[in-house]
Order: sequence, then structure tokens, then C-alpha cells
Amino acid sequence: MSRSACAPTLFVPAAQKGASSYLASLLATHPQVLRPLRGSHYKEPGGYINAVYYRQPLSKRASRYAYFRNDEGLVSLDATVTYASESRMPAMRAALDAPNAKVVFALREPVDRSFSDYRFCYRPYFQDGDIDWDQATQDPLPTYDTCFAKARALLARNDTAASDVAGIDAYYGLACAKLYLRRKDPYGLIRKSLYVYQVLHYVQVYGADSVTAVSSEQLRKDAAAVGDRVAAFAGLCTSFKFDAIEPVHVTPIRPKEAHFWSKEGYAKLRDWFEPYNKRLYAVLGISEADLGWERRDMPDFRRGPS
Repeated sequence: MSRSACAPTLFVPAAQKGASSYLASLLATHPQVLRPLRGSHYKEPGGYINAVYYRQPLSKRASRYAYFRNDEGLVSLDATVTYASESRMPAMRAALDAPNAKVVFALREPVDRSFSDYRFCYRPYFQDGDIDWDQATQDPLPTYDTCFAKARALLARNDTAASDVAGIDAYYGLACAKLYLRRKDPYGLIRKSLYVYQVLHYVQVYGADSVTAVSSEQLRKDAAAVGDRVAAFAGLCTSFKFDAIEPVHVTPIRPKEAHFWSKEGYAKLRDWFEPYNKRLYAVLGISEADLGWERRDMPDFRRGPS
């Protein structure tokens, strides 16, 4: 059998708490979409992450996915959440097995995603360390500014091609990876929300026509319409119409009031992400409003001094 007969052909790379579970659960209701046979929630088989790829033979990795004939009109789903942020390699390895795969990023407004991720990681780290969201997200920014200084400077001069290369190199290179080692951003509250370089890398590997994105905000507004659009993009039968489903894996953890995000911290982080987001919109050919990422006065902002 050819490797492509049991390799995933529809990828949903995303950041943790970015709606990948929501999108994957929606797509799995389509009769042509095959879920992974193994992995967290039968969504994240992880066949191309470092820990699996280097330690398991092809036969063992392939057992994570359904076997199907190429003429059956089926697609095999892989929504492993770490593929885009771990390193360059998962996308490149997957492309060897399925060069014609489609890629649908599931994204959430970066600051909103970081607060959801903060809540998700709250008890094992931030609660005991008495670290509020403002501190957790703003302390790493100077180090990131140093890491992406070249990319930002080139972008300011409208040299987007050189900026993209510098940004991808910085994102996946050792200089920025050391942020984890220094525990500047231990849970990737900032790193995982820097979507543009993740998307650009997948565009480099698969081509712009094979990569698109949907947002958590779009899913919450009209999940059925998002499903229909992704089905058309992925070459699935469009006569099947999706039903709206409820969000899945919603973070239930509520931090201490003093640890909640503040209006000031939200505004500062929105400003910091803005140049990266603008480049993301250009790459995807969409706008902030298309994604539903307009600034908001969140009802759960911490009141009082930040």
C-alpha cells in the first residue's frame, strides 16, 4: 500500500484553547471525515510530533489513522494541537506522507486565547506562584521584542518577504525557543498566540491554496456555516449540511479575582499583537472583522488597579 492511503489528509493545527476541538468535532459529523483511531479525544493522534516520529516505525505511526483506498472519497482528520507551534518538522514530515493534504487553522483572538490558556494552566502553575494574567503575559514581551526585532524592523519597512523569513526563523529557532528554558513564557501564553509565523510555515510547505483558517468567534456565531465552508475547501461533498454544535472542552477554571485579566493589560497586549495580526490578515486575505476579532470591553475584566 502507498503511505498516502493511511496518512491524514485534513489537518487542523491550532493553539491550545484556540477552538481546534470545536472545529474537529464539527467536521467529524461529516460522513466523509474519518477520525483518528488513537489519541486524545480521538482528535490528536500526534503521529508527526518529535516524541512519536523518532521513536516509532511507520507501521506503528500509521496505525493511528484509518486505512482507506484513495478512490473512496474519504479524508482522514488529524487535529493535533501542537503541530504548528512545536517546530517546523511536523508540517514537513506530514507533507512527505500526504503532499496534497488540506490545512485548516483553528484560531482564536490572540489575547482572548491567552487568557483562556492562562485559566487552563492556572492551578498547576499560576495559582501557587501568585502570578496574575497581566504579569504572566507582559513579563515575556521584552524578550519577544528582542527575538523578533529583525522581523518587526523589516515589516515596518514593508519588506514583507524578508520579514516573513526572519519571523519564521525566529519563531522556530533556538533564540526564541530559549524562552521556554528561561521560563519567561512557560506555557506559551504569548508564543502560541503568534499565529502568523505558524500559518506562513504551513503555506511554505503546502502552498497558499491548501491553507486556510477559521476562528473560534466564527464558530460560536454560526458553526454550521463554518462547517459548510471548510467542507467546500477540503473537497468534501457539499450536499451534506452541518448542524450547529455546542462548543467543546470549554475551560471551567476560574482564577482568583486578583489574578483576572485587566482592561489595561488587555489593551496593551492587543497593541503588541497588532502588527503580527495585520500580517496574518494579509496572508489569509481576510480582515479583523471577518474573524470577529474586534476589540471588546470584556465583562470579566478585573476591576480596580491593574
